[in-house]
Amino acid sequence: MRFLTAYLSRSRWAWVAPTRLGLSLLVIAGTLYTLAYLTRIGWLYIATPLILAILLLNLLLPPLNVRGLTARRHFKGFNDGKHVELFEDDTLLVEIRLSHRSLLPKIVLTLREFFPCAAPGKEEHGYLIGALPPRGSSVVSHELTCYRRGRYSFPPLEVESSAPFGLFRSVRAIDAPMEITVYPKALPLEVAPNQGALVGDATGFSRPSFSGEVRSSREFQQSDDLRHIHWRNSARSGQLMVKEFDQTPRGEVRMALNPGVNLGWGRETTLEYAIKIGASLARYSFNEGRQFRMWPGGVGADLTTWHKVLEHLARIRAEPQPSVSESLSYRGPHGISVVAVSSADEDSIRQLQQLRYPRGIVVVIMEGFDSREDLEASDKIARHGLDVIGCKVKELPKALGTLGKLLELQGASIATPLL
Repeated sequence: MRFLTAYLSRSRWAWVAPTRLGLSLLVIAGTLYTLAYLTRIGWLYIATPLILAILLLNLLLPPLNVRGLTARRHFKGFNDGKHVELFEDDTLLVEIRLSHRSLLPKIVLTLREFFPCAAPGKEEHGYLIGALPPRGSSVVSHELTCYRRGRYSFPPLEVESSAPFGLFRSVRAIDAPMEITVYPKALPLEVAPNQGALVGDATGFSRPSFSGEVRSSREFQQSDDLRHIHWRNSARSGQLMVKEFDQTPRGEVRMALNPGVNLGWGRETTLEYAIKIGASLARYSFNEGRQFRMWPGGVGADLTTWHKVLEHLARIRAEPQPSVSESLSYRGPHGISVVAVSSADEDSIRQLQQLRYPRGIVVVIMEGFDSREDLEASDKIARHGLDVIGCKVKELPKALGTLGKLLELQGASIATPLL
């Protein structure tokens, strides 16, 4: 019966279901009526309709108590109340205003909220509202910590009432549309000694740099260096603008991952690690003035800004895609390719072993997420001349430190034909 109530409420219905107390009182009423019929005792005939009257009254009042309610969600500190953009582990205050226009007060309401972007086990929250005055409102709030990247739509709120006697409860769904995009966290590719496990030789590359000539200006983005702010254009336009420099020819950075293999639990999965590697590489590329491409996405993907890359990464789902094979068959300009795969991804590992020209390719192999992994995957790839970085559970920053060191050495200025 509770399932029926929840189903109908999510379909914008208000439904009444008896509580355990209501069912018990209904059984008592039936018992008293049976005894009255058998014994012909007068007070039993009086008690039975009184109990039934109480039951009938409580059957009608809860639906009226939840009728006419409206709700509005608001993220405090954000002007746009319909769509909010945050990063993993960001915390925000969610406010819900419940109101009505009825001349009668609303009493003893339970408001239930579901946060799809919260950590497992912390998605549901309940609020007890003692009373709403006539044509009044009440505001409840709760802190929400974004657990994992993705794009989420909040489901309707559920308001429940069993007033005044708790014999029946009525549940109603209230629309309060809200969307939130949680971006993956980009970790720094810091050059630190003795970080990670590097297998294979690192070929020397030259590090690119800016030529120093200012070509134009554009709107400031989160990944931009504050030293490049164009103060004169910022004063003219009324918003922060940054300088765009002429750049010496430099190789692009390419990234590939396989969303079809996702091992682990929560945020500690191979897919989430690969996406964080992609976000870190994208920020590194934009800071260095290099072009960035990634698969899934491919050549035609519009990933020309940091914000567009974050949007793309937030939308990636765990589903099979030929992204690794497409990236390895791509014949592009000078650059370096980073492939993040699980040691259980047999197809991707086989494709890496079959490469004829492995130079300029770095493989981040993720290990320790599942018992089905190939423990010799790193050695198999390294024997074919590929640079391999091991990444175990809870050791993503260490692996990224090694990757940053390798990028500093290689610089991405050698043509890499990928066949």
